[in-house]
Amino acid sequence: MDESKAALEKKLSPETLKQWREATMEVCSAAYRPYLQGTIYPQLVVGCDDRLNRVLLKEFKGLGE
Repeated sequence: MDESKAALEKKLSPETLKQWREATMEVCSAAYRPYLQGTIYPQLVVGCDDRLNRVLLKEFKGLGE
């Protein structure tokens, strides 16, 4: 999971990276809100964040980078 974050740091400006992290955290938190009181909630949000990061990284590869 740290791998996808590190890879994005190389692709995005600090400001864009900050916006991306805020947006993905908001989206993942909303997606798993039904599990908010459960002990698995943090893991679900972290996994969601990692999956979204990896999708974005694939988009960069799709553009020839």
